[in-house]
Amino acid sequence: MTVGISSAVLAPGRTWVLATTSGFTATGYLPGWAEEDPSKADVPLDRLPAELADIAHQGGVGGMVLPVSHAAGKAEEAWVLVVTIDCKPFPEDERSGPHVPVINIQIVDDCWIRDLDPAGAVALGEKLRALGELIMGPAAELLTAARHDWAEHNVPADEVAHAWNRTASEPGTERAAKRGAGQVPRR
Repeated sequence: MTVGISSAVLAPGRTWVLATTSGFTATGYLPGWAEEDPSKADVPLDRLPAELADIAHQGGVGGMVLPVSHAAGKAEEAWVLVVTIDCKPFPEDERSGPHVPVINIQIVDDCWIRDLDPAGAVALGEKLRALGELIMGPAAELLTAARHDWAEHNVPADEVAHAWNRTASEPGTERAAKRGAGQVPRR
């Protein structure tokens, strides 16, 4: 069983950068717990909204490895009940999730924990209790810290959209972008 929080979650935040081919640059806050940097160069200006919508920060918090089987197959060790902190700063719509960090728990689809004897049932209960303690303790504390950090450092999506719309609609956008106009304001 693996339950725990990666030491990477304590890393300081940084900045991601999407640089367009027209010279416009969008930047945003990349939390220290995020495992991947969405930075890109040479993004066509008309692709910027899609690139922003694709940004999804994710950091592993923990989970467990248990013997599971698919249908009647042989049981194999697999990650189940994997806990992550996720944030989509520019969701396409309200169904895409909130603009703030949340905890998601991946439950392995179509997998069963089968044929538990009394000792196996107790062992599973202990593992689920450990996961519950992780979620109620360190993961909840990390989520609270992540939300405070996000509120302090993130530039709201509407500010980025406003800067992008202003730059894209200006005459001589190429010159304005090269001068640095349209840069997303930093907090």
